[in-house]
Formats: sequence, structure tokens, C-alpha cells
Amino acid sequence: MRPRVLVTGGSRGIGAACATRLAKEGWDVAVHYHSGEEEASKVVRDVEDAGVRGVALQADLGDVASCDQLVSGAVSALGGLDSVIANAGVYDRAHLEDLPPERWARTISVNLSGSFLVIRAAVPQLT
Repeated sequence: MRPRVLVTGGSRGIGAACATRLAKEGWDVAVHYHSGEEEASKVVRDVEDAGVRGVALQADLGDVASCDQLVSGAVSALGGLDSVIANAGVYDRAHLEDLPPERWARTISVNLSGSFLVIRAAVPQLT
């Protein structure tokens, strides 16, 4: 059986590079995305071109139930999980004095709490 990984923020950038690299090394990959469905689908095609299983899964990492569903979807699609790469993150290009508190709260929710929530949901599933 091949190892299985969930990569959050896997639709572009570092996450996409991690997903395709792990696929080339023989890992089945669940590619998480928030709003980049087309990009995630392309990464999944690249993963599958490496001869392993790939699946794209949408989730809002700022929402507890969505994080739980993301992990359960990855487990269901891949038959389990061996690892999680908590890569997803948002970044606001604003000067501190121009950054509304609600946008800062969203950044913390996704970048910090989202990683915690996904890993928390995944721990009982990790083999």
C-alpha cells in the first residue's frame, strides 16, 4: 500500500509543489483548496500522471466542521492517512494601520487555527 497525504493549500505554490513531489515519490495525495478548483484539478492531474491516486477537496479552514469534513473526505478517498502537510495560508497585503481587525481575525483563523483543526481531526486517522 502506498503512503497517503493530505496537503492543505495544495492547489498552487508551495502546496502544489509538495503534492506533485510526493506523488513522484509514490504517495497518494489529497489536494485541499478553498476557492481554486481549477488549479486543484490541474494538480490532481499532475499527481495522477505520476501513477498514484489524487483527489481535490474543498474546505474552509476557518470553519471547524469544514476541517473535519476535509479530513474525513481525504480518509474516504485515499483509504486512510499517513501524513498531513499544513501548508494553507492567507496573506493580506495591507499596511498594519489599514488592516481591519476582521481581516486579521480571518488570517489567524485560517493560518493558525485551520492548521490546528485539520491536524486535530487527522491525528486519530494517522496510521
